[in-house]
Parts: sequence; C-alpha cells; structure tokens
Amino acid sequence: MRWSPLRVTLVVLAAVGSWGCGGEDGGPTGSGAAASTVSVTGTVKDRITGEPVDGVAITFTGAATRRTLRVAVQGGSYRAPGLPPDNYAVTIEGTSIVPHKTEVASVRTDETLSFSVLRWGSRRFGAVYDETLHRALHQMARGGRPLSSGTIMKAEKLREIYVVEGTVPDPDLQRVLQVVGDLSQDDIPAMWCETAPPRITVGPCSSSGTSCLAEGRLVILPTLRGAPEGASASTLGVLTLGLYRPVDNRLQTPQELRGIVAHELFHAAGYFHLCGGDVRDNPFGFSRANCPYPDSLMANLGDLRQKASPQDRLIACVVSHPDTHEGNRYPDTNPMY
Repeated sequence: MRWSPLRVTLVVLAAVGSWGCGGEDGGPTGSGAAASTVSVTGTVKDRITGEPVDGVAITFTGAATRRTLRVAVQGGSYRAPGLPPDNYAVTIEGTSIVPHKTEVASVRTDETLSFSVLRWGSRRFGAVYDETLHRALHQMARGGRPLSSGTIMKAEKLREIYVVEGTVPDPDLQRVLQVVGDLSQDDIPAMWCETAPPRITVGPCSSSGTSCLAEGRLVILPTLRGAPEGASASTLGVLTLGLYRPVDNRLQTPQELRGIVAHELFHAAGYFHLCGGDVRDNPFGFSRANCPYPDSLMANLGDLRQKASPQDRLIACVVSHPDTHEGNRYPDTNPMY
C-alpha cells in the first residue's frame, strides 16, 4: 500500500518528538539521537554536617552532546535517567547552598555519583558557615598563591614532626619539645581536620635540616639566632625556629613560641594569611582594619594566637574533605569528580 505524504509527515514528526521534550521532568534536551543511554543516581549531602540536602536541583550538561538534564533532589537523593555516555559538567543550585559545579564527571555506564555541597548556616565547632567564612576559607586556603580566583591547594598529611637535636642547649630543646607536644594533642590535628596526632621524633640532622626531610614529615630546626620572623617554613619542609626575638634579642616566652609554631604549622598545612601580611593580594577584601576573625591562627595582626579558632577548625575540615579537590575555585567549583 502506498503512503500518502500526510502519513509520511506524521511518522517523521513522531520520531523527532521522542527527543524533542526535555527539562526537569522529561528527557535530556539537545540535538542528535544516542544509540544508548544510561542512568545516574546518587545523593547530595551537606559537606559540613553530612546531612542530606533537600530543595536543590542538579543539572547534567554533556560536553560532546550538549544535552542537558535537570532533576530535583528529594530527600537528599536524585535520579537522572536517559543520559547518553559523555563527560558531564554537573551543577547543583538552590537558595540554601553555595552554588556547586563539578567540571568533569565521566559517565559511560549506569553510575552512582554522590556529591556534597556547602550549606549556608551549617554549624560545627561553634562556627557558622556564612558568606564571611566562605570568603575567609578561599583566602586562607590559597596557600600563598597570589590567585584572584581563590584556588584551593591541599597539603599532604602531617604524620611526623622531627625536631633536630644538637643545635641549641638541652634546656632550650626541652622547651621546644614541650611546645610541640602540647600543640600535637589538639591544635595540630585540627589543622588537618581531626587527624591523629603526629609522632614526635628527636634526632640529628644537617645544619639546614633538609637532609632529614621525608614524606609526611616536617622538620623543626631550633636555633639561637633569630630567624627573620622568629620562624620560617615551607609546606611540610623545614621550620627554622629562632628562640630569641630578632628585634631585641630577648628569649621568647613559651607562649610566644607556641604562637609561632602554631602559625607556621598552619602555613605548612597549606594556609595563607587572612588579614595581616600580603593584604594587597587578598581578593576578598580583608585587611588589618577589616579582619572578621582576629582569633584565627592566620589573622597575622601582631601577637600570634596560640590555639586554632572555631573558624580555623571549620575551614580546615572543609578543605580536607575528599569532595574539596585540589584546584577547587571560588565559589565552589571542582575540576573533576
């Protein structure tokens, strides 16, 4: 039987219509048909509390196909069906959270991809995650990199503190060991988000301390000479600790030494000054006159604090979280899943 032109037209329209409807409750939108599709399921949780996040939407956008699928997150879970295999940019948005984006998530088969987001108002350690703390996180976690985008770096875990012996008299070495021992019980683990206290080792080393460097180890080199700021450190490198103040050659008090060691170890953990120091490179508007957290170890306003503040602890846990990747950019953009 011969088909009429009208019937041919209707058949073609029906074929096109199977891909033409998309959006939140339909299939993926875009051009071109895929031979097969897959489904992605997963959860969305609060990165600070671990609780399920509701009232947000998650969107998948294909790099090659340019197909887009937006679905609601309900009860902390989502299901994104009918996606062609592709690399996807994933965005999660809602009024209760910091907008999140994962730039590359590879989807080739049915997948389970779970995400975490930063939710406004979440609390931990007595600190509240608000806009000020969010900007402070991206300022401090730059690790000294002068990047206006606020790119986060992540330092390796500290497993050992190696204190060099033989460079100062034994009573002075014992003062250093007392300070390091006190900090290692609480504040040093807080810098890497409640990790186990590092072991403390005492032994000989070269005059520079570099011959004792090893993975996961920070070397403390006590000296009777005043270092430029009392101490200098690189990320899990050598911390040269001057026991005498360079400005007046006075012996540092235990409290002063504790503040210096705590500050420099937070540098070694990958964190930058919040307010004092290189404020010209601060893209988030903080300064000595405009410092939101003067009790932070990284406030750098003069007398150094001796303990990690609640905000320091919360920032360290967000940065240390496995969902915060190296290279995360402000406001919350991760390079890959």
